[in-house]
Amino acid sequence: MSEPQITLYRLQACPYCERVVRTLNELDLEYRSRYVEPMHSERNVVKRVSGARSV
Repeated sequence: MSEPQITLYRLQACPYCERVVRTLNELDLEYRSRYVEPMHSERNVVKRVSGARSV
């Protein structure tokens, strides 16, 4: 099986992230979920991919 095309970078207990997860599940879309800490270096990945450090 191939990797999902969607990667969701999310914060623990983020209501916006939970809404996205719920919608992805309702639409039966495959995704990879990656938790990032507010000051973690993976936030740089988020910025490189989306242009912003917010999730």
